[in-house]
Amino acid sequence: MIELNFELLTFEPVAHSVNFSMTTRKTLALNPEAATAEAPALKKKGRGWEISDKRLDALHEQAREMRRHSSDAHKALAISLEGLP
Repeated sequence: MIELNFELLTFEPVAHSVNFSMTTRKTLALNPEAATAEAPALKKKGRGWEISDKRLDALHEQAREMRRHSSDAHKALAISLEGLP
């Protein structure tokens, strides 16, 4: 059996000095020219993302495979989300 001697342990509070100086924080602001400028046209392929045709085809193939061979967890999730709008 192990005996612990707590008389040897001392706990003394330590006062920490913290300097809370006020600093200027950077904030985000809208670009005034952006409000009047026309938005760029979306590309049809990739839903607006600029990805190569090769990468887009690979993503589509991966999505097909995941739909065809879904895991039990994905099937359970799909069943639980069926009735939601």
